[in-house]
Amino acid sequence: MGGKLVTFLMAVGYVAWAADSGRTVLDGVYSSEQAARGQAAYTSSCSACHRDDLTAYRGALHGIAFVENFQSDSLDSLFRITKDTMPRDAPASLRDDAYLDIIAYILQVNSYPSGIEDLKMDALKSIRIIGKSGSEVMPNFALVAVIGCLEQGPGGDNWTLIRASEPVKTRNPDPSPTVELKAAEAKPLGTRTFRLDDVSYFRPASNKRHKMLAKGFLVKQPDGDQINITSLQVLAASCTK
Repeated sequence: MGGKLVTFLMAVGYVAWAADSGRTVLDGVYSSEQAARGQAAYTSSCSACHRDDLTAYRGALHGIAFVENFQSDSLDSLFRITKDTMPRDAPASLRDDAYLDIIAYILQVNSYPSGIEDLKMDALKSIRIIGKSGSEVMPNFALVAVIGCLEQGPGGDNWTLIRASEPVKTRNPDPSPTVELKAAEAKPLGTRTFRLDDVSYFRPASNKRHKMLAKGFLVKQPDGDQINITSLQVLAASCTK
């Protein structure tokens, strides 16, 4: 499933605007009993395509690759990807509770701590995936979404997002659907500033000082982070909030 999953990671049209609960996968969000059920479900439903034991699997669900692929995502993103790609010959054929158990098993194999309660569907969007050290640093060249105010820089051809939010990982570089735009519009502005590259295609002058949703690839630089733009959409005609 490794190659197929990596391709799917880029195809899911979803921005993980996680709820501000502060919970992460370090907080014991699944039970050991649930992980045991997940291991059984993984073995019975997934071993035909790859190894019986996920600890022996060196794909996108285990080890460094797991953190790199899912850093700063919500568990809802991991759940959706797992359900829509597994089993490979019959995606989405298991019950939701079986997929939740498999998520618990994935977390256990990646050495995230267990707790006293099972992971539930209604908690997925509010739990973030971070490194085991507690790091939430967004990887360089990650495809991200950022909310901010569009401003013109010196010379007229330079554009920035000011009062911008922290970047959130997204799975699709294309414009967001209405439901995501409404969720993004309700999000507050932040304190970050990002230079924008490849923005001229989007005719930024017509949206100067508008509240915008920008998608693109995050490029970290010593003199300030940059976003290579793939999508730029208006959220509001002003940046009052």
